[in-house]
Amino acid sequence: MDAGNSEHFVYVNGEAQYPSPIDPELLEIEHVYPHEIEEKYINENEDFDLWSIASDELIQWFSECWKEVGGESFQLKANIAPHDNDQAYNLVESKWEER
Repeated sequence: MDAGNSEHFVYVNGEAQYPSPIDPELLEIEHVYPHEIEEKYINENEDFDLWSIASDELIQWFSECWKEVGGESFQLKANIAPHDNDQAYNLVESKWEER
């Protein structure tokens, strides 16, 4: 991350150099969820924010992974939330909370 909390990559001869063990294939993921899911939400509300679908899918997946590795026994508070959102998902208690 750079000073503005943005992801920063150094490019050499047009190729990103990875100073940390990030899998370069992550940059090639086409989508987080199948595009057919969008149709359901758009048909219900054409102003629906499609970013929330990706956020919800990611948080659900992360929560499941958290539980699989014993996260529910974590002794401190642990949350995950979409950027600029007034709610956060409490990973320990598996529920959404106001921030």
